[in-house]
Formats: sequence, structure tokens, C-alpha cells
Amino acid sequence: MQTLAALGEQTLEQAENELRAAEERKPIKKRKTLSVSDAVANGVRERPDAAEFLQLLATRFENRTFLPQLKDVQRFLDRSGAPYKNLRSRSAAGHRVITALCRLSIDELRQLAARSSSPKADSDYALLAREIIGKTGTKQDSVKTAIEDSPKDFKMIVTAVREGGSSDVTGVQTLVERGEERWRSRLFSPGEFAELMLASRIFPPAEVDNLFRRVREQGQITERRVALTEDQMRFLGLRHAE
Repeated sequence: MQTLAALGEQTLEQAENELRAAEERKPIKKRKTLSVSDAVANGVRERPDAAEFLQLLATRFENRTFLPQLKDVQRFLDRSGAPYKNLRSRSAAGHRVITALCRLSIDELRQLAARSSSPKADSDYALLAREIIGKTGTKQDSVKTAIEDSPKDFKMIVTAVREGGSSDVTGVQTLVERGEERWRSRLFSPGEFAELMLASRIFPPAEVDNLFRRVREQGQITERRVALTEDQMRFLGLRHAE
């Protein structure tokens, strides 16, 4: 320190003041936003009784079947007594949503899980599902029978797409194989994929939630011995692939 002061013809006190000022001018690192998975892990530790619902709703939040728009998130936080006016994006608000969920009772969490288990009634995909598959009366019964009777000889490969090195899934594509035949879907957004899978009834709702979580975490998953009808394949937009 004395050498530095001598070289610059400064007093020791002046040199110390300048070094201190330089330290204070260093940019402060921004605090990293808590991820949804980390928020869930914290929430489960605080509310082990609510672990199942927290994990389920977190998965649906990330695949946009629970609070799909930023305005929905804002409204939920307001009604939960945890308003936050400067939300810049839906994804950045994920940990706040989980924190708010941790304050709810088991009955309230159960109701939220039940309400978010099906696509919206006026969704384009839900309307298409009713047209192709049918959701009421004898149509629903016939679809159930067709699924049960169809041979489980399909293999389904679901792949997550990420852009620009982001950890967020921006698209999901499905490839179906049976013997030498292959069918491929177009690239769907996570929300579209979740709604289509729920409405198609290929898997039960809980399995759809788990399927998307695995796709997001692993990048690609393979489901074997899947039963599919022609209507379901057409509904998912599956076309013969070369």
C-alpha cells in the first residue's frame, strides 16, 4: 500500500480511500431468481402434507395448463394475498406462485388440482377433441371401448425442444412407431401439447402431468406398448414420416 502511494505521489490515506471507492463501484451481482423446482423443494420441506399437490400444480404451471397467462398469475397472487405489481414475465413469477400455493389448505389445493386437470371448455383443442373423439354420452363410452380394445403395439417418443441454450422448453414433438411404420406430429408449444394429450385420453390426466415433467427433465422419453386409435392419431396431428 505504501509503495502504491509513493508511486502515485499520494498519501497512504488517499490511496486507501481510492481503493475503497473502487470496491464500492464494483457492479453488484443480481440475485438469481429461484427456480420453480427449487421453490417446490423448499415448499415440500415446509408442507410435506401438500407435497403431491405442490408437485402436480408446479408441473401444470410449467406446461401452461395452470395459470397459462401472466394476467392469470397476477390475479392468482392478488387473490392469495401475495400481490406483486412488477411481474415482468410468467416464468419469473413461478417461485412466487409456489410460495402462494404453500399457504393454501389441502382442500384448496385439491380444488385447484381438479380444476386444472382438464382443458378449458372453450379451447380450440377441446372443441376439436369433441368433434373427433366425442366427450359425452355414448360417444365417450365408445371411445373408452376403442382404447381398451386397440392393441398396445405402438411406441411413442416425445422430444422437448429448447432454443438458444435456454432451460425452458419451447416446443414438444411426438414420434409414433409400429413395426416399420412411423408417424410424426408437428412441433407443438408446451401448452398445446398438454391440452391435446389431456383431451385425447391416451393417458389419464395424472400420467399426462408426469409425462410432461419427464420430458422437460430428460429431454426425450419413450413410452412403449401404447394403445392408439386412428382418431387419436389424427387428433394429435400424426402423419406418416419417411
